[in-house]
Amino acid sequence: VIIIVVILFSILLAFIFLLPLSTKTTIKVGTLKGACGISFVEVLDALNLEDNFDIVMVPFEGVPLEVDALIKGDLDLAIIPVEFLKPNLKLLLMDMMQYQALIVRENFNSLKELRKIGAFTPTSTYLTLKAYLLEYKLENISIVNIPIPALPDTLQRGEVDAIASIGPTTVIALDKGGKVLLTFSDIFKDLNLEGVPPLITLVTTKNNLDKKGEIIRKIISLREKAIKSWINSEEVTNELY
Repeated sequence: VIIIVVILFSILLAFIFLLPLSTKTTIKVGTLKGACGISFVEVLDALNLEDNFDIVMVPFEGVPLEVDALIKGDLDLAIIPVEFLKPNLKLLLMDMMQYQALIVRENFNSLKELRKIGAFTPTSTYLTLKAYLLEYKLENISIVNIPIPALPDTLQRGEVDAIASIGPTTVIALDKGGKVLLTFSDIFKDLNLEGVPPLITLVTTKNNLDKKGEIIRKIISLREKAIKSWINSEEVTNELY
């Protein structure tokens, strides 16, 4: 019996050593919880563009925690709002442009008419709006903290003159009788700011570039290829949705 066990164990060991060892590198990408961008991971999956790496999304409850994890080396990449950029972070690309909007009630036609704007303050939308108002020197406009789900109803009841919204919140507000006064991109252009109005960025650190620079650059290149294929391929779009 002992001899049989030894033989079986030897066969098992030989089988294990004959298995091909995984050479894939794990790339950890931080993101705000609930905000994993479809443009980053799912498109790569749909096109089977993964090469010698595995992408693991790591959700965080807040962007400061995500940035700290990146700086400490717990992440390889991070998707963060542009206002959280720091001198010790390396900007790789803009992942999304600003598409927020100021939604008003029908009786408002210009930014200068507004006195109260509703916005959820723990967001990049609020911080960007605050910066824009400072640029306009519109100190008589106050920003009221309102949770995102309550923004459309607050506007409809007339408790604020406008709301700063994004995505589905904009659609709901328009459905409840609001209208678009300005998009954030409109404001960016009106202020004669240079470049394009960024919202979300992909960043890393110098240390990560030194250690995994080749793979990081390959991921960015494949992502660009994936996005182009997503735009031009109905098949890929159907697979994603």
